[in-house]
Amino acid sequence: AWSSATIDNQNSATYTFTPSSGQCATTARFTVTVNPIVTPIFSFGTSLSICTGGTVPTLPNTSSNGISGTWSPAIVDDQNTGTYTFTPNAGQCAVSTQFTVTVNAYVTPIFSIGNSLTICKGSSVPALPTSSDNGITGTWSPSVVSNQNSALYTFTANSGQCANSVNFDVTVTPNTVPTFSFGTSLVICAGDNVPSLPTTSTNGLTGSWSPATVNNQTSAVYTFTPDPVPGQCLASTNFIVTVNQKLTPTFSFGPTLTICTGANVPVLPKTSTNGITGTWSPTVVSNQASGTYVFTPNAGQCVASDFTLTVTVTPVASVDFESDTTVTDGTMIPVNLLSGTPSGVAFTWTNSNTAIGLAASGTGNVPSFTATNKGSSTIKGTITVTPNYNGCAGNAKSYVVTVIPLDKDIFVPNVFSPNGDGKNDILYAYSNYIDKLDMRIFNQYGQQIHIITDPHKGWDGKYKGTPQPVGVYMYTLKATLTDGRTVQLKGSITLIR
Repeated sequence: AWSSATIDNQNSATYTFTPSSGQCATTARFTVTVNPIVTPIFSFGTSLSICTGGTVPTLPNTSSNGISGTWSPAIVDDQNTGTYTFTPNAGQCAVSTQFTVTVNAYVTPIFSIGNSLTICKGSSVPALPTSSDNGITGTWSPSVVSNQNSALYTFTANSGQCANSVNFDVTVTPNTVPTFSFGTSLVICAGDNVPSLPTTSTNGLTGSWSPATVNNQTSAVYTFTPDPVPGQCLASTNFIVTVNQKLTPTFSFGPTLTICTGANVPVLPKTSTNGITGTWSPTVVSNQASGTYVFTPNAGQCVASDFTLTVTVTPVASVDFESDTTVTDGTMIPVNLLSGTPSGVAFTWTNSNTAIGLAASGTGNVPSFTATNKGSSTIKGTITVTPNYNGCAGNAKSYVVTVIPLDKDIFVPNVFSPNGDGKNDILYAYSNYIDKLDMRIFNQYGQQIHIITDPHKGWDGKYKGTPQPVGVYMYTLKATLTDGRTVQLKGSITLIR
């Protein structure tokens, strides 16, 4: 008996035959190898789509997976669509396979703009579409139509499409431009003469202007549009009028200038601050005499008027006054009446040493003051007077005030007569510089009968309202002077009637 009893034609296997018992026989084996049926494979696949005349493969007699055989037809036709069958040679477990070649005919792209265009220079031109009316996509070179120059524009289909290149031929016809005797531009000053705008150009074209009249006050562009002429290319033209406003020259120093005699004066520039060139008369400013200087602009500039500079030169003022003076402490110095030229001159003064009793500075006449010198040495102050006229300071002059100090001793008379005759009725301690005073009067018995503490007061010869008898009285004195010194005195006084 066999195991199995039936051979499988789908799978490889070994079949064993076992003899029935009672027989002198061994088992036998039968091996069946089932090879799968292979489909031939080729590098170009099972189908190909080409354009007419495109590249086609050579059909090989052996597939990529080693199946040998023959093709029918044996050669691929690049002009017609067809199916090519590969039949494996006998003795191979392989099936036939087919290679289908589709040959597409070339299409010519079609565009609504046509294949050519003739325009006048500057006219509207179409945009170049990237897809034709019959569905071909591609690119143009150049990609944009110029309305200024003739050119050939080529459309090339994108790869993968069976399409021819096509051309779009654009012819640009030059325009006839109207010409006029006044040209295309004009630069004038405001208010200058301007031309009338004619309705017929010098080369015979009729048309109209916008605006129709030239304005001589404002810059503007005037456009001439020709009337249409069948079969002719005509262009509009512009007439540009630039109107420059008239300027008045300006300078950094302005139209008037007031200076002091001898002061710095400006150099007169040949170009104004607002760009106008010209000449001056006179050409140099004097710092000694008043004058008028006229700037005349050069020709060819938009100028409203000349420029005039008026220079006023203020004369130097002078001053006269009393000369040096020497006084003692406490002397009243009168007003120093100042005089000078020209009329209307004003004065300022300074004092170098306020210790003499005069302020440090002032205006007008030097005022009266009490000369002071509480020291022990002579002091001086220099008073300097400066004349001023219209803001111009003249030459300063000075004079010196010398103050001599007074005697700083204390004097007490040794006799006084309090008899009411108005002469030597009061006993004083005399000094110019007592700051503090303590003077005591004693009678012959040593009794203190009067105290003087005010330097401006004295003793009238009385004690408690009673006149004291004629005789000799003693005094003691202690005083502090204005310079800080302390003086102590004692002595006798004779009272007489």
